Amino acid sequence: MRIEDKAIFKETLDAVFVGIGRKPLQGMALKLWWGAFESDPIEDVLEALAVTFKSSTEFLTPGLVRSYMPDRSGFLKPEEAWNRYPKTEFDAGWVYAEMLKAGSSAMDSIDRGDMIAARVAYLESYKAIIEEAKRNKESPKWFYSDATQGSKEDRDGKKIKLTLQAEEMKWIGKAQAQKALLGLEKSSEMPARISKYVEKVFKRMPPPEQITSTSETNEH
Repeated sequence: MRIEDKAIFKETLDAVFVGIGRKPLQGMALKLWWGAFESDPIEDVLEALAVTFKSSTEFLTPGLVRSYMPDRSGFLKPEEAWNRYPKTEFDAGWVYAEMLKAGSSAMDSIDRGDMIAARVAYLESYKAIIEEAKRNKESPKWFYSDATQGSKEDRDGKKIKLTLQAEEMKWIGKAQAQKALLGLEKSSEMPARISKYVEKVFKRMPPPEQITSTSETNEH
């Protein structure tokens, strides 16, 4: 928030406190609340305060308000991260380092075939890892993790489908999507049932040489 946001922050906070039957904050207490959200966008704070007011709870704390704030970090929710985490040599997907780091805690259970224990271990580890990443103001850096088993046709098909999905979900940009698929559109082994995906990608994106040049520039 900016200094000029203090007035609307106090006005909204006062309204919430009065609305739940408490006195508005003053002095040091108000300063502590401001400090708790000083680095957040005012829009997100006001939205969270509005949701908090609807809960009509008398135990109002900065932590409670923060729990209602929209998550703009870009990290997947724990359950979705678990579902998309490649668990076997035949699995592939777009991932980021934090997903793989959490996976190390679940590998023993996965190897034993105990997927219930693996899920519990993964979720617990992932939550802690992501909380630390958010505190450090980090964001996910997506990359493609390919399968190590299966036919080339199957692996290419997965890569095309998952890359399109990642681009449509806005996990990756168009440049990264096309760069990941360069070469696949010329594969003689590409079956007709999935070649339409490659055609879709390259029709809506700039020429490969432009993408390659742009991507290399962005990486430096």
